[in-house]
Amino acid sequence: KEQGKIRTMNLPPSQTFMLSTGINVKKINAILKDADMTLTGSAREPDEGTVLDTFDAAVYKSDALLIQTESDLVRICWSGDVTAQPAPESEWQFARELPQGPVRDLLLSQSPLRAFTPAGRVAIIRDTLRLMDDDQKTCCRVESVTLNRGKNTWSWLRTRPMRGYNDSHAMICGILKKMDTLSLPADVLELNISDYTSKPVIRLAAKTPARTSLCTIVQAFLQVTRRNEPGLIDDLDTEFLHQWRVSLRKVR
Repeated sequence: KEQGKIRTMNLPPSQTFMLSTGINVKKINAILKDADMTLTGSAREPDEGTVLDTFDAAVYKSDALLIQTESDLVRICWSGDVTAQPAPESEWQFARELPQGPVRDLLLSQSPLRAFTPAGRVAIIRDTLRLMDDDQKTCCRVESVTLNRGKNTWSWLRTRPMRGYNDSHAMICGILKKMDTLSLPADVLELNISDYTSKPVIRLAAKTPARTSLCTIVQAFLQVTRRNEPGLIDDLDTEFLHQWRVSLRKVR
C-alpha cells in the first residue's frame, strides 16, 4: 500500500487550459515534430446542445457551463473537471426533476430553487487526444471539449498524465500554456449569461449629502426589483417573487 502511494505521488498533477481559437492540432504537431511525437484525436461529429443556467447564473459563477445534448447532460468546470450523466427523457426546469446522477447532485447543491433556462445554442465535440511517441506508445492523454457558436470557438483541455512519461506531460503542458488565453466561454461564444445579482455594490462617498446617498441606495434596489419582474410575471420560479419582495423591503 505504501509503495502504491509513492507511485501515485510521482504522477504529475493534471493541468487545465482554455483556448479561444479552438484546438489547432496541426500547429501543435509542427511543434512536436522535432521530438518525434504526435498528438492525435478522433474525427468526431459535433452534437447540438443548449447551454442552461439560472437567472442568477449559479452554474457560470461556479466556473462551469451546463450543456444538454440529445444524449447527455454535461457540466464543464474550467477550473476542474467534466461531469456528465444521461440527458433526461422529458423536459425539466429544476434540478430536483432530473434523474439521479452526478450532475443532478452538483446542481442541487448550487441552486435547488431556481429554474434553468437556455442561454444559447452550441455545437459540442468531446474527445480524448493522445500524445504518442515514435513507437506509437501513448505518453499522455488530453481530455478536450470544444464548443462552437457561429464563427466563434472555445476549447477546454485537461491533461491526463501517464506514469513514466513525466517529460512528455511537461512538454504538452508547455505548448498548451503558450496557447492558453484564459478567455471565458460566455465572452468568446457570446452566450446570454445573466449578470444579475441580488446584492448590488453601492459606493457612497463620505462627504455625499444624505439625500443623495439615500437616492443612490433606493435606485440600486429598485433596479434589482425591476430585473425580477419579467421572471415573476412568467412564473418561472418562486425566487423571482421572493427577491422582488426582499428588494422592496430593503428600500423601506
